[in-house]
Amino acid sequence: MKEFMVFVPRSVDEALEFLDTEKGSVILAGGSDLVVKLKERKLTPKYVVDISHIDELRFIKEDGDYIVLGPLMTHEELRLSPFIMEFAPILHEALSQLGSPQIRNIGTIGGNIVTASPVADSVPPLFVLDATLKLQKKSGKRVVHISEFGIGPQKTIIERNELLTEIKFKKMGAHEVGFFRKLGQRKALSIAKVSVAMWAMVKNDTIEDISIALGAVAPKVVYAKNGMSTLKGKPITPENIKEAANVIAERDCSPITDIRSTVDYRRAMTSSLFIDGCERVFGVSVEV
Repeated sequence: MKEFMVFVPRSVDEALEFLDTEKGSVILAGGSDLVVKLKERKLTPKYVVDISHIDELRFIKEDGDYIVLGPLMTHEELRLSPFIMEFAPILHEALSQLGSPQIRNIGTIGGNIVTASPVADSVPPLFVLDATLKLQKKSGKRVVHISEFGIGPQKTIIERNELLTEIKFKKMGAHEVGFFRKLGQRKALSIAKVSVAMWAMVKNDTIEDISIALGAVAPKVVYAKNGMSTLKGKPITPENIKEAANVIAERDCSPITDIRSTVDYRRAMTSSLFIDGCERVFGVSVEV
């Protein structure tokens, strides 16, 4: 492994000052992804900035109708949080399926986002929860929607001297339902072949509003916009759900064939996962 220097800031300001002056730096949070890349020499940085000791980036709190997370919260800390269980059950469902207990105890929500993998389990739920991200650098801050953050596999809009310092989303409330479904190579500890997250506002057996996000079927996590349009404003019926599932598979997916799966299988499983989730949260049975 190529030698590099490690800098361990104790505050956000200290980290931002270093990032502003020193080029060739990478950020280490939990390290579940970065350490592997360093060992395999996929990255050869000059500096590793270990932010894991910045306590001000490790929090979960309520802000009125919103939940606000610090990026250093681990997957397991969030999975066990009563706030997440009650107000973001879609995210809780995803975190419960994410990796092994060891990974959940080391990996962070911020790292899962910044890695910008199309198979990241926490990102589709954050899409449908309409999450925003606060990016901060020495000269100022900006807030972006999570759907604008990733621009391709392991590519984001974050600048070299910026840190992700906050994740924020609205609490789920009355009349809101949702799910996260994932298909992997095996039953546990697997990387997603396909994942689907959905949030819906339901009143009088009608879907007043809906958001659907797909993982592992495009170069980045994407909204299933055609499927959303198909169901928005429609009554909850098996026929409408089946139609939306077909639309999602045919028009919202752009999967590839790789070592984990094929294009046709990914399309079919996207439809199947969506139907399975809808059957559970809407209490209907869909014939396929």
